[in-house]
Amino acid sequence: MKRNVGAFDGLVRMIIAIAIIFYAGLVGPWWVGFIALVPVVTAALFYCPVWDIVGVNTCHGD
Repeated sequence: MKRNVGAFDGLVRMIIAIAIIFYAGLVGPWWVGFIALVPVVTAALFYCPVWDIVGVNTCHGD
């Protein structure tokens, strides 16, 4: 599995995940917080399968 998520992109994904978690905890239903798992996992693995299909690569180190 080749990396296709760069450092800045991973940071943005983590910020989005935190925002989703706060939304779920304060306003929305609690189960919406599980949606935050997607950006957390893709940022932690530095790999996004959707971007692999589309051909996007923000990881400039490889």
